[in-house]
Amino acid sequence: RLPAARIFHGLSEPHSVFADVDHAVLCGHRLVLIESKMWLPGHYDVDEDGEIWRNDHPFRGGAIRLADQLDLFRDLWPDLEIRGVLLIYPTRPGEITTDTTGADIPPMTPTDFVSEVGGWLAEAGDTVDKKAIAALLDRVVN
Repeated sequence: RLPAARIFHGLSEPHSVFADVDHAVLCGHRLVLIESKMWLPGHYDVDEDGEIWRNDHPFRGGAIRLADQLDLFRDLWPDLEIRGVLLIYPTRPGEITTDTTGADIPPMTPTDFVSEVGGWLAEAGDTVDKKAIAALLDRVVN
């Protein structure tokens, strides 16, 4: 349980009026930016160039934008520890598996996200950073 965690949906990049980032979770001084996708069941990983692979083949079924956005948000909020995650849900019955090894923006299942990212956020403690909350709220697209 993370009593200090705050969840935001639809963040805009600086100078944008669109929801450029699907979701964000803030806990203390740690922020996770989430790109959420619904893709076919299979095994997903990301190579060293940030290219997505599905079942050991280059995945042409979708792209992620979060890699370019991380630096924008790190520049905007230098006091926050920011990481990105690609959260994948299946579009039909079947299993999604992922390999998070070495990826800047690891692909994850919801279960992996809760345990791995939840543990990282929990290390931030139960501090609520009101200044960070206000900054994030300014980026939420209504």
